[in-house]
Amino acid sequence: MPVLCWEDRFRSAPRDASTFISLDGTDFKIMEPSDFDPKWWSHKFNGPGLRYEVGICIRTGDIVWAHGGLPCGE
Repeated sequence: MPVLCWEDRFRSAPRDASTFISLDGTDFKIMEPSDFDPKWWSHKFNGPGLRYEVGICIRTGDIVWAHGGLPCGE
């Protein structure tokens, strides 16, 4: 996976251009790592999961931000 660079949102942009990102969260199903614990519970698919946050540059479509791998229930 390529390294994400926050400054890539300015790539090929005019000098004084504003750049915007779309920030969204998504859940990924996982096998429950231990006995049932509500911290892993995702309401999106009624099971255990990890939550990630992804930022996409509106102008270029490049992913410029990613954060996560956190339990869905926290």
